[in-house]
Amino acid sequence: MDKLERLLERADRLLERLERTLPKPRGSATAEWGAALAFRWENKKLAEVPHFHRTRLDDLLGIVSHWLRHFGAGETLDETVRQAALQWSIQRGSRSGRVAWQFARDQAGRQNLPG
Repeated sequence: MDKLERLLERADRLLERLERTLPKPRGSATAEWGAALAFRWENKKLAEVPHFHRTRLDDLLGIVSHWLRHFGAGETLDETVRQAALQWSIQRGSRSGRVAWQFARDQAGRQNLPG
């Protein structure tokens, strides 16, 4: 057994001893990971997120258009801005109002507009 293996074994034993001294978690100690797509911390335990409100693509672009007008960054979405908004949402893994607002703020900043 080399030095690294001995060190790892000692570290494992130390972690096991430390875990025994920690207080037990309240509520569910483990989650049924296959039961939902996501979980949130609620009332000092993990709770399932029952469903997501999925934003349709047209709705996302409508929200983007609203915020772009609000920040003075244009009245309509041209194809370049539309594609940039879609790419922005894909990179962030979400089609939400918050992502649309962040994209519009970014666009306004690139155009040196107040936002």
